[in-house]
Amino acid sequence: MIKVSEQKIGLLMALVLFCIACEKEEPLASERNPFFKKFYGTAFDEDGYDLQVLPDGDNLLIGSTVSDGNTDILLMRTDRYGDTRWQRTYGGSRDDGGTGIVLDANGNILITGFITDANNNLDYAFLRVDTDGNLLDSLTLGRRNFDEVGQRVLQTQDGGYVIGGNVTQDGVIKDNYFYKVDASGDSAWTVSVSFLENLGGIGNMAETEDGRILWCSTVENDINNDAAIIVGVIAQNGQSNELAFFGENNGINEKAYDLRQTSLGWVVAGSIQEAGQDTDALLLGVETIGRIRFSWEVVISTPLNEEAHSVQVAANGNFIITGLQEPATDNKDIFLAESTFGGFLNWSETFGGEGNDIARSLFIVDDDDILLIGTSEIENNDIITVIRTNSEGSF
Repeated sequence: MIKVSEQKIGLLMALVLFCIACEKEEPLASERNPFFKKFYGTAFDEDGYDLQVLPDGDNLLIGSTVSDGNTDILLMRTDRYGDTRWQRTYGGSRDDGGTGIVLDANGNILITGFITDANNNLDYAFLRVDTDGNLLDSLTLGRRNFDEVGQRVLQTQDGGYVIGGNVTQDGVIKDNYFYKVDASGDSAWTVSVSFLENLGGIGNMAETEDGRILWCSTVENDINNDAAIIVGVIAQNGQSNELAFFGENNGINEKAYDLRQTSLGWVVAGSIQEAGQDTDALLLGVETIGRIRFSWEVVISTPLNEEAHSVQVAANGNFIITGLQEPATDNKDIFLAESTFGGFLNWSETFGGEGNDIARSLFIVDDDDILLIGTSEIENNDIITVIRTNSEGSF
């Protein structure tokens, strides 16, 4: 844990923040088919990372786009049919990007990602905007000589905020790092887990009912093909002294990509691969009463490689997962499936073309419809993909 005085907390506005708006489109007729697969992009690269659904049914999409030769944070609002109402970009004169989005208690939008400072170091970006995309507040958080990329943001029960992400050096993740700021934007605490070697990227984080912060990540060891999943707990005062490992020193690669609270409790979504075998989707139950522990596991297997990057529980109690499936070498498709608690697939669908496609975040909307966001590669150009299906993955 570093001291507050060693942190750098500055206004993103100082980096010449700008905002570009698109004209609103007219509302669409209610009789339209609500299911769709839509792409959002330009002649340059765009990536889709996360989404939220507003109370009126509109969708908020967060990611990145290339503008004037540099990458910027991209926020889009669409109607329930996926048609664009407006889009905004936020950034400075260097590369910036958005990765996580949630709604706060007042219905405003919280965004995290990264900005590039004047010394070409990456810092966490934290933005609060209204539902029209107007910037309300912004912070950058970072330390000198480190590259830090925010991955997830949440508002805590005490009105403050926690931003979690990755610290990299020469493109290698060195730390999963967490900032807590109070409602005024002042630093409350920081947590580092750099004592763990070979860290992977943070998957997700969430707050428990008693105010603790849960997070998931991966300890990777490619030398002996033995990655393990980590779930950690941060207390309200910023003390981090509780970790649970799944698959440590078992000669199998287990990786975490998501952590969600569901009707079945806390669930980690990820992947598992034994040496020489295909990669399968993996779901883990997490028990938070007392010391954290893994209470159950579900392996979802097909004849191909697949990974679960996001998970929800349907009204029937089954798991809905999305992520990727690999039908051929150097070709990945978006994977969407429903699995029972025993790992039996009720149905599965893939979406993609000749390039690489991946889904990163999943929501169940209007009781049983499925909404997901990711990135598709079309003719060597990355574009944002949003898909909405019925409860069986079809249109």
